[in-house]
Amino acid sequence: RTNERKDRRLVRRALSWEECLQLARAAESEGRKRGGMNAQERSILYQVAFCTLLRARALRELKPSDCQLSEKPYFISVRAETDKTGKARSIPIDEGLASKLANLLAGKKQNEPIWNLKQNVCDSLRKDLIKAKIDIRNEQGVCDFHALRHSGATHLAKNGVRLDIIARIGGWMNINQFYERYSHHSVGDLDTAVRRCWPCTERNAETK
Repeated sequence: RTNERKDRRLVRRALSWEECLQLARAAESEGRKRGGMNAQERSILYQVAFCTLLRARALRELKPSDCQLSEKPYFISVRAETDKTGKARSIPIDEGLASKLANLLAGKKQNEPIWNLKQNVCDSLRKDLIKAKIDIRNEQGVCDFHALRHSGATHLAKNGVRLDIIARIGGWMNINQFYERYSHHSVGDLDTAVRRCWPCTERNAETK
C-alpha cells in the first residue's frame, strides 16, 4: 500500500452512513462468496469497520470472545497486540449493530477470527461498491477499505462528537492527524455549521 506520509497522491474519501448501508445491502443481495467471506460476513464487516474505526489488522484478528453483546453497553474490545497503537481499548456499538453482529457470531468458535479477512480485501470491496453503484473514485478521493475508517470518523465529527472521544475510539495519538487526513467536510458542511451561530444579533434577540 502506498505510504500516505510520503505520497499524498493517495487521498481517501469518506462514505456517508447511508452509502455504507447501501454497500452492505448490495453485498447481501448478491449473495456471492468473495475473498473468503460470504455475503453476510462482508455486509457486517463493512458496518463494523465504519462504526468502530478499526483498521484491517484489528478486524482480521477480532474474535467472538472480544465482543460484549449480551447486555448494555455493547462494545468490542481491541487487544493491544492486534492494534497499531499497541494499546487495548473498548469501542461501544449501538444496539442495532450489536444484534446483527450477534446473529453473525452464532455458531462461530469463541477463539477463532470472526472474518477470514484476506490481504486482497480491497478487491472484494471494489466489486461490492460496483454492485452498490457507489463511485470507487471521485473528485474527493478513492474509496478503499481503509476509507471506511475515514468515513466513520467523519460521520462522528459531523454529528457533534467531541474530537477527544473520536480520537479515543480510533486510537489516534495525534489529533493533528485527524484534522489533516480523517476529517472530510464539504463546503456544505461548513456552511451548515456556520449558519447555526450567525448572525449573533438575531440569535441573541430570540433568546431574550
